[in-house]
Amino acid sequence: MDILVTLKWIPDPELPDALLSFADGRPGPRVPHTVGLFDKIGLEVALALRDQLPGTRVRCVAIGPKEATEALRVALTYLVDDARRIDLDCAFDTMTAARALAAHLGTADRPDLLLVGEQSGDWDQGIFGPALAALLGVPFLPRLLRISPEGEGEVRIDHVVDEHTEETVRAPLPLVASVTMIPNLKLRQPKLKDMIAAKRREVLVETVAASPALSLARLDKAPRPEKSCRFLAGTLEQQVAEAMDVLAEWRSAQ
Repeated sequence: MDILVTLKWIPDPELPDALLSFADGRPGPRVPHTVGLFDKIGLEVALALRDQLPGTRVRCVAIGPKEATEALRVALTYLVDDARRIDLDCAFDTMTAARALAAHLGTADRPDLLLVGEQSGDWDQGIFGPALAALLGVPFLPRLLRISPEGEGEVRIDHVVDEHTEETVRAPLPLVASVTMIPNLKLRQPKLKDMIAAKRREVLVETVAASPALSLARLDKAPRPEKSCRFLAGTLEQQVAEAMDVLAEWRSAQ
């Protein structure tokens, strides 16, 4: 099986919002970055399939400017077969990224299985996977939980339909699947010798002719809801009585 995993180099989600700064739709150069959480899970799914199926090929691709190479440096520590960056040195939208990857795959070996994160972790629009599948003309399965081979050219996939329902389907290859949070699954730790070996490996760069479908007119932080907090003092009985008064005030104001 030939598996392609998409990776994105995003601002660290643990970073306080106050430290984020953006210019032209990009985070500032001093903002700490990491591989998106869903992308890490997608990479682990691919590695687990490689463990299960000898001869499986795992490739990784990142789309964006040279900073995106760092995401591929992480992937190389897991001995992936190929790490490639599609050079888009502009503030691009999700559809532009999908078109760029589809154009690249039109001239490269098509993978059997293409794994993308359910969300990128920074913009969280969740449309890259279905857009890519539509451009490639292959099936799309959202929110993958488990996957296993099911005969020649077919896989069995458990995926989330909604918060109350999971579905199991048999799907033909090739296909695109988005990876969601999978309970008790996280990206394994790389071996030290593989981390050292990864420093000597090359990240390939491909240039694809793709221009943004959208141009950024303005970028603003979303307003946060205002919150007020009132502390109650005194004995427990006094606090209970004051709390009842507060609730009465709130009810009369509704």
